[in-house]
Order: sequence, then C-alpha cells, then structure tokens
Amino acid sequence: MSKYARYGIVVFALTIGLNESSQTMAQAYREPQLWAQPIEDYRQQAIELKFTEFNSAITTLQVHQDQLWMGYGDGNRNLGTPMVIEFRYFADPDQPKHKAAVVRGENQGAPQRSVFDTGEEQIEPFRICEGMICQAGVDSNNYDELWTQSQSEPSPITGNFFRLLPTKSGAPIWEKFRSIPGGEHVHDLAACDGELFAVGSGAANRAEWDEGKVFRYLWKSVDGGQTFEVAYREVCPELGKTDTRYRHLLAVEKTLFAFGFINPYAAQKPRQPQHLKKLGAHYTPLTLATDGKIAEQIVVRTWNLRDDLGLVISRDPNNEQRTNAFLAQANGFRELENWCTGRVIDACWESDQRWLFLVAEGKSPETYSVRRWDMARSEKTELAMDLNQMQPSCLAVWRGQLFLGTQDGKIHRASLGN
Repeated sequence: MSKYARYGIVVFALTIGLNESSQTMAQAYREPQLWAQPIEDYRQQAIELKFTEFNSAITTLQVHQDQLWMGYGDGNRNLGTPMVIEFRYFADPDQPKHKAAVVRGENQGAPQRSVFDTGEEQIEPFRICEGMICQAGVDSNNYDELWTQSQSEPSPITGNFFRLLPTKSGAPIWEKFRSIPGGEHVHDLAACDGELFAVGSGAANRAEWDEGKVFRYLWKSVDGGQTFEVAYREVCPELGKTDTRYRHLLAVEKTLFAFGFINPYAAQKPRQPQHLKKLGAHYTPLTLATDGKIAEQIVVRTWNLRDDLGLVISRDPNNEQRTNAFLAQANGFRELENWCTGRVIDACWESDQRWLFLVAEGKSPETYSVRRWDMARSEKTELAMDLNQMQPSCLAVWRGQLFLGTQDGKIHRASLGN
C-alpha cells in the first residue's frame, strides 16, 4: 500500500465519528429574503465619481463574538482613496441596520478623514487567529502610501494590519498597525505555533519597485501584529514583466503552507503555482514528487476545519468552471475526488461537523447553490439550497440563520424551516 493510500485511510478515519450529534438530519433553510443593503452609499458615491465599472459586491461575511462583519471596496480601482472604506457590522440578526466601527489609527498612516477611516481600498478577508479577529490590509490607499514614503529614505513600502480590540461591552474598536515591511498588498493571515503570519507582495521601497523588483512575501509577527518582520521573500523572475505573490495561508498544527503564483503577464501566459511549506526554521517549496497535484494548481481559498486538518480549494487546470478540493494535514494533501462538481466561491461553518459551501455551476447563465458537507458522514457535498441566478458572493451562518452577500451589494437572509 502506498503512503498516499495509507494517508487517505487515516484522514477518512479521522473524519468519521468525530461527533455523533452531526449524524442527525440537517434542517433546511427557507427561501432567502432581502435583509439589508449596507453599501448603497458606497455604490452611489462611486457612480457620482464617474466610476463606470467597480466592485459593488459584499466581498466577505464573518461572524465573531455574535456580530456579523462584512467587507466591501475595490482594490483594483482604488476606491478607498476618494472615499472612506469602513469596518461595517451588524449587532442583531433582527436589526438589518449596519454600524461602522471606530478605527484607532493615530500615527499609523495618514491622518484619518473620520474616526472610521481604515486607510484601505478594500476590506477582505477576515481571519480568526487564536481567537482574535484580524484583517489583512489588502491595499493601502494613496494617502497611507504617501505618508509612509515621507517618513524616511529611500521611500519605504509598508502594509496595514488590523485587529479587533477585546471588549466586554460598548462599541467595537479596531486597532490599526502600519507594520508590514514591503507590503504593497497583504492578502492573508494565519496563526501558527504561537506566531502570526501574513502573506502578500511588494518591495522594500520605491527604488526596488521602480526597478521592477516585485517580491512574494511571507511575514512573521511575535507580538500579535504590532510589528512584523520578513520571514521569506522571493523576487519575480523577469523584472518588469511578471508579477508574483503569495495569496493564501493555511496552518495545520505546526506546519504553515503559503500558496502563491508567478504571473507572466507580459508574455500573456497562465499563472504558475508557487507554494511553500514552513516547518520550524525550514522553508520547502511544494513539488509534484513530494506533495502531489496540489503543487501544480493555483489555490483560490483555504479554511481550517480543525487544528490538525485543513481544506484547500484550487482551480481545475482542465476546466475553468470547477474547482478541486484537497484535505491538508501537516504531512501532506489528499484530493477529495467528486467532492463537488462546481466552482467553490466561499464557505462557512454551520454546526457540529457541518460546513456550507457557496458554489457556482458552469452553465450559461451561471447558476448558484449552497451545498452542505457533513465531515463525519460523507466525502461528498450535498445540495442544501438552490439559488438559481441570485449571484451571491459570500455567506455566513449567524444564530442559526443563513446570510448571503451578493455581487450587487445586498445581503439576503434565509431562516431555518420546519
């Protein structure tokens, strides 16, 4: 028996019988109903600013400490420069009026235009790191970048990190730290072995950047994100002709995986996967020989299922209408064949060992559904709700109700049925 076959048996055994309560039949959700339109002001302002095309979606939903946090904005068209992008949340599933959270950002970037100003172009994603909800500064706005460059020579590049202050009562407050050296873009966060990590792309300063030296970065913090240091960086192979970055992280026990790519855009060639494994002080590239098919696929999402088990979603290189799924443990990956036939967009924990996945089916026009995966019962997902052509962008379960963000900036709610 091969080591991969043995690994498959071990993983499947781990997913069976974890919690007997997950064997009970899952309840169905009623048809989603419009619940809130929390970014209409942002959408209208973008139109007034003559942006004919922009990201008008709810980019992410995250439940933390009985609050529903959401993301929005456009890091490609830099809408956080002409307008303020905020941390917005809901405090009660029966009250669809959103609130904005104060950002404590004194001396952590340009002077704030309001107490809610993040200095970011877009909010996405949120990550829970050792019980703390955090946000990676995907793209600093122009004011923050100019502020950093004015602090010293030779015009350093720095990225933002945000964490929510622990509060027992009162309104939530986010702390902002302009603390990620070289972070032109910061894409993801993960906690591993007592340390906090971030990934993204950039350069140490504008001189490097202007020379075409773009690096993919892994950063490390030992003080909860107040300061970061460069743990690993690798330059793009052809200066001025390629882009490179790490986009996603996954921590499984004491092993950290960073998933990224090289984009040879000048040659109009497809992206090339570039993945890294960190264990202790050792950094090892993932290869087909040692890690299997995942080494040759572009990773698009990762989730921790447990401390010792993760899920990795990658693009199918042979079919752009579907994604592939891999279970990840510290010692390797195993593909979940026929786990889901569509393209996974987002996922959230539902209850016990059950997860919900937002899936697009490759039809014309594209249709959407929510699929359920009961880890303790099956290695396949099952249909939980047909969304037809709703065009959802993200989902979350909050107090037993399903919330769906959409590409046109709305949030729909689906309550449990009988």
